[in-house]
Amino acid sequence: GLARATNGRFVFIPPNSNVDVHIGKQLQKALQSCITNIQVEWKLGTTVMTAPTNIPPVYVNDRLIVYALANDPMFVFNDKSSVELRNDQIRLGQILSPHTAFIGVEKRMNGSNADMVLREVPIQISADDQHLQEPFYEVWPIDDENIVRYLINKQKFDGLWDLDANDIELLTGKPLTSFTPFNNKQILISAIIIVVLETRFATMSIMWHGTVQKARKHLFDLLGKDAKELELLLENIRQQF
Repeated sequence: GLARATNGRFVFIPPNSNVDVHIGKQLQKALQSCITNIQVEWKLGTTVMTAPTNIPPVYVNDRLIVYALANDPMFVFNDKSSVELRNDQIRLGQILSPHTAFIGVEKRMNGSNADMVLREVPIQISADDQHLQEPFYEVWPIDDENIVRYLINKQKFDGLWDLDANDIELLTGKPLTSFTPFNNKQILISAIIIVVLETRFATMSIMWHGTVQKARKHLFDLLGKDAKELELLLENIRQQF
């Protein structure tokens, strides 16, 4: 799914490295527009071979290098030579058909769900697993990269955070009460986390970019889709650091 969303873009992950940074790069690209189906038309007066044969998608700030391999030793690039870069829109992959579309079709003779039966399967827990029921106390991470991972993992499905005052003090070095009060505590805490990620951990934006975008969108909705009020809240928090 990720490869399809990025039009086949790949990334090399070195051994013994954390994959979340590289996955973050891919996810960031998946949210951007790109140019695909690029072809180079060489008007050089001789036959050349293009390398690479299949040109990868090009995103913002990407650098594209394409080579022309000529076998003619007498070939000279002159004023009449030209190179054109064009986008080929007529491709088999653009045509919707049973052979090219990634759509799975399930056929049923009876379209009604009236005869469906819910079957409950009991789950057995071994007595040896009783230790798993003991309370688990999380330790606040120390290094910056793990703090970012911690915040990403703590984000709820709706995009906000449920951290407590102690977490905020560990994150910012300031008690939650030192920030300007807001009528919704969860909105205030989430806004503080956004500001911390965007300022203190700006160099790790590849990891948290999607997380912050999701949080910003939900805060925007909670504040009545008022962009000025959201920016005013974030700016007020920035000034308190």
